[in-house]
Amino acid sequence: MIKGPMVHAPLEFRLQPGGSRAGDGCFLRCPKCDTQAAIRRSERPTPTVTQMDCICSNTACGHTWRADIVFVHSISPGLIDRPDLALPVCPREDAVHVVPPPRATDPSAPTFFEDGNSAA
Repeated sequence: MIKGPMVHAPLEFRLQPGGSRAGDGCFLRCPKCDTQAAIRRSERPTPTVTQMDCICSNTACGHTWRADIVFVHSISPGLIDRPDLALPVCPREDAVHVVPPPRATDPSAPTFFEDGNSAA
């Protein structure tokens, strides 16, 4: 028989590599209670589909489910040629284009194309 208080050791789910806690940025959340979830097992039936068996970290919920990660399209096709694998590419008009904001310049400062010593 145990004498004295029992030790309380809460279960911790570490969902990010390196041992840090996932917090709000975790990969999966339970569809029922919106709590962090852990991936218990995964398999890759095709090159474009990964199936994962997941479990909710909320012990009061305990939901387990299967989720699929499915390839949608390439944003940048990369340099490896796979003729056996037809991967669609994101249409250019749907791709996110990041353009830096225009620089504030001093109108009296010489530009790259002017050396300031132009002979008139």
